[in-house]
Amino acid sequence: MAGDDSPDGSLPLKGGHGRDGRTPPNAFQAADSSPPWGGAIGREGEFGNANTSATPHEQTALEDGVFEALTWKVRPGLEQPAKLSAIVIAALLAFTAGTFALHSPLLGIAGSVMILAATAEFWLGTAYAVDEEGASSRTGLSYSRILWKEVKRAVVTPIGIKLSPLEESTRLAPFRGVFLRFGKEDRVLIESAVRMLGGNDVRFVEGTAD
Repeated sequence: MAGDDSPDGSLPLKGGHGRDGRTPPNAFQAADSSPPWGGAIGREGEFGNANTSATPHEQTALEDGVFEALTWKVRPGLEQPAKLSAIVIAALLAFTAGTFALHSPLLGIAGSVMILAATAEFWLGTAYAVDEEGASSRTGLSYSRILWKEVKRAVVTPIGIKLSPLEESTRLAPFRGVFLRFGKEDRVLIESAVRMLGGNDVRFVEGTAD
């Protein structure tokens, strides 16, 4: 579906409505055939270059009153192979120590599983989604989701956006909400979608994640 380019040359994006029914002033109004960073659109509609570890699968759009989901995945291990190797070695050492030193294969398996589970976000990666109802993150079997109507505050950091149901930062803040980690090239797209869908009821602040 064709549209006009945005007048200021910013990232083209289909317009949408926040939860208050109005289009915030910073929402993008049109969609182009290519992303602003020059990456190609792949066969599955993926944005970004071939070597990126975070590729939004669908450009946000408002069509027939339905906001098309924006999804992407971030795998830090692809960009830091040395740390990834260290995790694998540590898991193997834990298995070896439990199996041969302690003569308990069960302890060896448990030790290696604990190491891999604690570092799953790094080597397995996290899948993120932003849709008309809310935002979510999934790492393996761990799943978190927050609805836009529950979001009170959005903390914009250099590496992502924390969507929190708390109006102020408290001791419970690290355990509440959803953190959306930016990929290599999609910060503008993700932040713009969050601002558009969050509406005027969400207070945006800059800082570090809770």
